[in-house]
Amino acid sequence: MSIWHCDALGYYSGHLSQDPDVEAPIVPHREPDDASRFLRGIQVSDKNGCVRFSTIYPGWYFGRTIHIHVKVWIAGKTVHTGQLYFADELTDQVALTAPYNTHDFPRLKNADDGIYKQQGGPRSHLLIKPAADKSLDGSITLGLNA
Repeated sequence: MSIWHCDALGYYSGHLSQDPDVEAPIVPHREPDDASRFLRGIQVSDKNGCVRFSTIYPGWYFGRTIHIHVKVWIAGKTVHTGQLYFADELTDQVALTAPYNTHDFPRLKNADDGIYKQQGGPRSHLLIKPAADKSLDGSITLGLNA
């Protein structure tokens, strides 16, 4: 399984020339235009099908609500490509903290993002719990027909 998302200010690694406050062209795939590779990860699941990633809370960019991209493979075949989301109430709190609060561009709420609706809306939310070290733990169970 792999994940990728933008940084707190809306920049994606591999695409640092794309201003997150300006509408980007909609294309199915863009080849990287620089060598950066932050906030991207891949894990092989354990015997129970579980994976773990450590990352930051994503930022936002023009036209999209906050999300994490996910791709799942079984035996080398892509069986799921989708996005995971956060409750707006939690994102409202995160958006008040640095560096998220330095955005000049307002973020899109979940209900206003068409892709969020296509991906299952609230069913695609990560379940977020506070951890003892003041970080956040997020989890979701994905059921796949492979």
